[in-house]
Amino acid sequence: MKTKIAVLDGGLHHRKAFAIYAGIKFVPVHKVGSVSLGQYDLLVVPFHTNQSLLSRLKPRFQRFVEKGGVLVILGATEDSGCHWLPYCQWEGPYTKRISVHERESRDGSVLFRGLEADKKLKYHDKYTSHGALIDTSDKEGDCVLVTSEDNRSVLSIRRSGIDGTLFITTLDPDYHSISNVPGPSIQDTNETHINASILLRNIMDWAMNEVQEKSSSTRRLNRVLSGASGFYHMFTYVALLIFPAFFLTLAGWEFIREDWPTDDKTYYILASAIIALAGSFASIHQGWRQWKADKDK
Repeated sequence: MKTKIAVLDGGLHHRKAFAIYAGIKFVPVHKVGSVSLGQYDLLVVPFHTNQSLLSRLKPRFQRFVEKGGVLVILGATEDSGCHWLPYCQWEGPYTKRISVHERESRDGSVLFRGLEADKKLKYHDKYTSHGALIDTSDKEGDCVLVTSEDNRSVLSIRRSGIDGTLFITTLDPDYHSISNVPGPSIQDTNETHINASILLRNIMDWAMNEVQEKSSSTRRLNRVLSGASGFYHMFTYVALLIFPAFFLTLAGWEFIREDWPTDDKTYYILASAIIALAGSFASIHQGWRQWKADKDK
């Protein structure tokens, strides 16, 4: 099956930062409530996405990774009252120094390729990342690859307890790959752009590799079952045509049998047929939309 990638689009830097990646579907964050996330293999939540909207999606994010999806969250932070991060919560203050671990591991060798020095992950003049992450789940096993000066998580990968994978970091390479915010070198943002672009590209490469590994029988079976479920619902809605067809046939028979009668009974039958027909078409349309959204889930 072809890999399906979605990036939540908040209307800021999101389209520009990910424009170089082919085949991406940009999903407006204010419309994601009507979109089936399960139809995608890889879902990216960029930095500066509206958190009041994201807070409503936390259960869906968790279901997404529990069912085999790969979720990438960049620049992870939480505004007051917006606890939207799956399996963890954000904690300030911003981190001034970071340490990279397991550079030679399966994950680290891809993520930190071309970024041999820790300072290449610093995109700001006075701090390095937007705070840290605290595990709030009862499922141990996070692989923490970057930590702060006080040993808090800055970048981690969760695979344990879920069929999919959660990649989450308080670093924001997507934003700094295209923004003009001064980095460590205040006079020149070019080096910051380059380093941020390298990390973003590495993350996307890593995520695509992860999708390929997750595209096993479990993920494919979920898609097939979801598509079958959507087809079943559409078939059910089509069956509703039987009722308006019955009323229309009955009304037509009355017209023919009584030479276009004008009694109330015939009008009631005809009105019932029209209402039933309109309702059936509305149901069929909704079923078709659901089937279209879920067929590749």
